[in-house]
Amino acid sequence: MPCRSLNELLFESHRLHAADARQVADIAASSGFVEIRLFDTWRRDPLAHSVSPLVVGRRGREAMPRVTVDARPAASPRAQG
Repeated sequence: MPCRSLNELLFESHRLHAADARQVADIAASSGFVEIRLFDTWRRDPLAHSVSPLVVGRRGREAMPRVTVDARPAASPRAQG
């Protein structure tokens, strides 16, 4: 298609990748996500026939990274000297 402002021909190609939303939801569930829901649109319409559905979920406690904190107080510089 010609670009009128530049008077040049422009060509674009877009590689489309697709994933089954239900399969993505299953993988998320097996990874520790909970309350997974599939929506048709950003308005949270029920999944029906969208070509770009939304998959939302919450990370469960089991999937949360474990954080350990060293409870020992740091040595003061005076104590070392």
